[in-house]
Amino acid sequence: MSNEKIKIILKIVGAIVAIVVAIKLLLPDVSSPEFKAFVESQGILGPLAIIGYTIVSHVVAPLVGSPVIFLSIAVFGAAKSMLFLYIACMISSVINFYISRKLGRKWVIKLAGQSTMDDIDKFLGVSGKGVLAISRIFGFALFDVISYAAGFTKIKFRKYFLITATCAIIPTVGLGLISKNIDFTSKLTFIVWSSSLIFAGFIFAYIIKKRLSKRLANLKNG
Repeated sequence: MSNEKIKIILKIVGAIVAIVVAIKLLLPDVSSPEFKAFVESQGILGPLAIIGYTIVSHVVAPLVGSPVIFLSIAVFGAAKSMLFLYIACMISSVINFYISRKLGRKWVIKLAGQSTMDDIDKFLGVSGKGVLAISRIFGFALFDVISYAAGFTKIKFRKYFLITATCAIIPTVGLGLISKNIDFTSKLTFIVWSSSLIFAGFIFAYIIKKRLSKRLANLKNG
């Protein structure tokens, strides 16, 4: 087994363990009527906090956004949470695009790290509207990478944003439809659902990275 596959497995296991622990500790509280009433009493501040943290997690690599989305689903439900996620993704896609386009590699590495920059370089080697569209639909776990990468290409912002806004709707709506009838007050259900989502995200990201690497190698050899 390659080192890359081992890293993927360890990341999946680590993420799932973290989610299970968080759900075990927090779900009874965040899904309680008292907590929901408290959040609702805060008005727009609750959704803004979720959207704001998700945006920051897309810009700064060490932060992980999925726990906040899971928390949002437990409090606000799947439909509203998918709307919050979509809004956050659209805003972060603009921020990341202009960071790479205006500030360059140095700042992307500072914010996202060298490993993210390495992934960005793979996208740059095979950049195109088709790659951007497919990556937005199936590579949701790579959302920040794709946004940063696009800023380094010659694509016009209007075209980039249109593809992003259109294609990102597909996984967002799909996830909302899949999860709208799920009882997230059940710990077991929440653990199975969130673990499946994390696993699927890592797998899709891995497949896209492998295909990009293969396509890049073929271009170099051809």
